[in-house]
This record gives sequence, C-alpha cells and structure tokens, in this order.
Amino acid sequence: MYLELVISGFDHKRLNVQKDALRDILVERRVQDHKWKHPADRSLSLPIWQLVLSEETGEVAQAILKGANDSNGMDKLRYELVQVAATALAIIEAIEANATDFGIKPEDAG
Repeated sequence: MYLELVISGFDHKRLNVQKDALRDILVERRVQDHKWKHPADRSLSLPIWQLVLSEETGEVAQAILKGANDSNGMDKLRYELVQVAATALAIIEAIEANATDFGIKPEDAG
C-alpha cells in the first residue's frame, strides 16, 4: 500500500531519475565502506562527520563554480551531489548504530 502511494504520484521519467540517483548513492556508500569501513566501525563524533560532510558540500560548490566552463560540468556536479548524499546516509547509519556522539560535553554545548 505504501509503495503504491509513493509511486502513484510520480511519472515514470521522474521515478527512473530517482531510482538511478538512489542506486548511485548506495553504490557510493559501498565504496565508502570499502575505503574507510562501515560507519558503525569508524567511531567518528558528529563534529568530525560534519567536517566530512562540509568537505563534500564544498566540492559541490566548486563544481557549480567551475561547471559553466566545463562540458562535463553537470556530470561532475551530479557526482559530487551523490557524494554528499552518500555521506549523509553514512551519518544516519552511524546514528542508527549508536556509533557516534556529539563529541562535546553538554555544559560546553551553549
């Protein structure tokens, strides 16, 4: 029932774009796990995860700035956006596995 509700509001072209994007994000997550281990095994604090995510979003900004002068600009931008989404998913996985923390004391949180 839920899947029918989700699919019923989409045309096939948009649904295929989303499926392709989600596939690429999941493939990138596997690549990340191969390079750096699964998020549950990394023990990174949330501030460190934020640094990783910020670095990836910086690459998105760079791809946007350079894209107008690059015939492959949109492909490079899409690649960087997949990296951002895969990194965000890794953070969610770390949270779900209770493998991360805020990395700061409550009294220092402001």
